[in-house]
Amino acid sequence: MRTVKEYNGFKYRKDEEYLYVYFEPTPHKKGYVHSFRLLPRPFSSIEEFIINGRVFECSDLQAFEIFDPEKSEHLERTGIGFTWPNNGLKKFFEVVNVDFDLDG
Repeated sequence: MRTVKEYNGFKYRKDEEYLYVYFEPTPHKKGYVHSFRLLPRPFSSIEEFIINGRVFECSDLQAFEIFDPEKSEHLERTGIGFTWPNNGLKKFFEVVNVDFDLDG
């Protein structure tokens, strides 16, 4: 089991290669995880950050704790727009790009 933390109201976890952000299911949509492949350098733009992201179905927090994008290709969601409340995408981009640290 991997450590799930919270930042600005979002549940997330991070390993050496990826940042994962969890969106809980609601009565109107399934739960999902947005994974971003991290680079060894700062992202050049928010567009580059988005391009390195993929969205996968994720039914619950326990599935999120063990989620691995390399083993979950069949759960990938494509062609659907996803919204991030409270400028969450921009905030995670800034944290990853400026601080390089979500462990603080």
